[in-house]
Amino acid sequence: MIQSAIKTGYALLGGMLLACALPAAAVTLEPGKWEMIVESRNPMTGQPITKTTVECIETGEYDPSEMVMDNQDCRMLDMQDTGKTVTWKMECTTGEGMPAMVGEGHFTSQGKTAAGEMIMKMSFSGTNMEMKHAWQGRFVGAKCE
Repeated sequence: MIQSAIKTGYALLGGMLLACALPAAAVTLEPGKWEMIVESRNPMTGQPITKTTVECIETGEYDPSEMVMDNQDCRMLDMQDTGKTVTWKMECTTGEGMPAMVGEGHFTSQGKTAAGEMIMKMSFSGTNMEMKHAWQGRFVGAKCE
């Protein structure tokens, strides 16, 4: 059962990577090629997981709500946009008989650099689980190849 929650958490992580390339209207990024590094830890083993991708940001905008568009089990509860920073709270169902995962995060852009963090939490049968994902982005070049 907890494995289902972990899979949901990693699906969100993958969604965050894909969301960086989707058009939206929240935080402004320099249009072009970006390197995104996502770091997380396996909540069961503590093992670090790092994934680096290169994304093409065509519109120069990023909206964290895009990361849950393809995951029907998740929904945004609150999102605040303060110009360079977006903060949000979200909830994801994890399967029959499992409690929901709740989380919050933030993403800040400095134009050619960006950083963010998301923490998802769940409690099941007296066991608390926390999944933390942090990402950093940097502008690589104006042309996407």
